Amino acid sequence: VDLLMLFVRGFFRVLFVATLPWTAKYIAVKTISLAYAVAGAPPQGLMGTGLIVGYSVCLLLASDLSRYALHRLMHGVPVLWRFHQVHHSAEVLTPFSLYRVHPVEQLLQMLRSILVVGFTAGVFAYLSYGKASVWTLYGVPGVVMIFSVLGANLRHSQSWIPYPRWVEGFLISPAQHQLHHAISADGQRSNYGSMLAIWDRMLGSLTRSDAGRPERFGVEPADRVHDPRSIRSVILDP
Repeated sequence: VDLLMLFVRGFFRVLFVATLPWTAKYIAVKTISLAYAVAGAPPQGLMGTGLIVGYSVCLLLASDLSRYALHRLMHGVPVLWRFHQVHHSAEVLTPFSLYRVHPVEQLLQMLRSILVVGFTAGVFAYLSYGKASVWTLYGVPGVVMIFSVLGANLRHSQSWIPYPRWVEGFLISPAQHQLHHAISADGQRSNYGSMLAIWDRMLGSLTRSDAGRPERFGVEPADRVHDPRSIRSVILDP
């Protein structure tokens, strides 16, 4: 099912991906126009390394906070949980479980990304007279690559990879995300963060890996709205 969902996700991405840059650009242009209307021209444009670092860090923070907020809503709002449950119904975690996302949730994540990228780009384009750019490594945002190297890409895997306890107060370790996938309701009400643990720590939903490795993953059979082993059910029944 995880492999089939990879192709379903790709199909829906093709349907929408062509519109993403233009929509984000539209939001950015409107943000710039609003900034000029409210505050006039910025007194001095941001330049150089400070601009690249500032834009990269702010984009990371805005993106990660918005992911956290949407993730909590997906768990807390019953109609959204029906769709997000598809991701949690995986009984075995593998790297392909990352792609086990219902098309409705995929669309919501795309809309979230468009709004965050468009608004943040607009703010920094206004402050820098259009010279803002994100720090990249090999075409990938640098901060994203660093977090991936630290293990963010292993959150859905068979490997139990904790960080030191103090680090887990700032960064979500693969082990912490596995705790979020535990079949127990308590596990699924913690560690909503994507890369950063600071939002969970601030809002009381942080659980560190020393809580212990989960014995089982998935959703209790009585609580399921679909058959997790049927691609037809995964897509249609929610």
